[in-house]
Parts: sequence; structure tokens; C-alpha cells
Amino acid sequence: WNKDVDYLLTYCLGRVAVPFFLMTTGYFVIAPYINTNFKKKHSLHKYITKNVILYLFATLFYIPLAIYSGNTPHNIGEFLKQLFFDGTFYHLWYFPAAIIGCMLLIFMIKKSIGTAVIFSVIAYVIGLFGDSYYGIIKNVPFLSSLYDGFFYISSYTRNGIFFAPIFILLGVLLANPQFHCSKYLCKWGFIISL
Repeated sequence: WNKDVDYLLTYCLGRVAVPFFLMTTGYFVIAPYINTNFKKKHSLHKYITKNVILYLFATLFYIPLAIYSGNTPHNIGEFLKQLFFDGTFYHLWYFPAAIIGCMLLIFMIKKSIGTAVIFSVIAYVIGLFGDSYYGIIKNVPFLSSLYDGFFYISSYTRNGIFFAPIFILLGVLLANPQFHCSKYLCKWGFIISL
């Protein structure tokens, strides 16, 4: 009934949901695993297993709709692309993103928290230029070719490599008091992020 309210709910408030859920994964799943020096694997395995099963179940559930909508892959390459990056139906991208993002982030954190931070920030910025800011780089030949390579593997940069790690990492950092910043820095970070 109101375009402005719809915009605020759908494109502003609704856009907070996925980063929030990725952060809660970092907070409740990855941080406890890291805090045990990567020894307490049970909760991590449980999380990954549950999400793989749920993703496969959702994939089976959406097969009739995918057939009806003409969204079925035409070859094995398209199927693998959908399964591991795009999601087997357009909104199911979250499952492979969360799973791959968790595994990638754990690999980076095992090297060092600094490595994880640097990787996550760089990956996120690269991802922004493949999604929100693609219009800026699409006419730059080298960058356009680079992103064409990314899009050959995944239709979007909103996936477990570019998008998920930074939000999962934020959850990990929130769960560990030694990584908390001052209230002053938090206040300005919040204002800038708005």
C-alpha cells in the first residue's frame, strides 16, 4: 500500500537478515570451536551436517517448482554451479554460502586471525564490485574479464567465498572479548555503516 514502506522493509530492513544469521553462526558455532583451539569439533560437524541435509531436502522439495519455472540446469557444470554457489533455487544460495563460508573462514583463522580479517575484507570488497558496484568496473577490460571468470563459476559474488566470511568473522569477533573495540570506535563504525 506504500512504495516507501515497502522499500524500507524489503530493501533496507530485510537486507539485514542474512548478515545477521551469518553473524549468529560465527558467534554460536565457529567461535566455540575456535575457543577450544579447534578441538571441539562436534558442534561444527553438527552444524555442517544439519545444513547439508536441510539444503538437500530443500533442493528435492523445490525440484517440481524448478521444472515448472524452467530453472533446471542444462548440463553438469550448471548443476554444480547451482549446487555449490548459486543455490538450487534462487533463495537457497544461503545454504552453500554458510557452509563454504564457515569452512573457508576456519581455514583462514587456523593461519591467524589477522589472515582471516585481511582475507574477509578483501573478498567482501571484491564481491561488492561483482554485485552492488558492478556498473563501475564492467567497462574496465581487465576487471571485466576477471569478473567474467568469477561469474563462470558462480552467477553472483553473493556467495560463500566473497559474502559470507566477513559476517561469520564478525560473529566470531563479537563472541571473543579480546577482539572488542572501544565504545567510541563502535559508535563511529555504526554511524559510518548506516
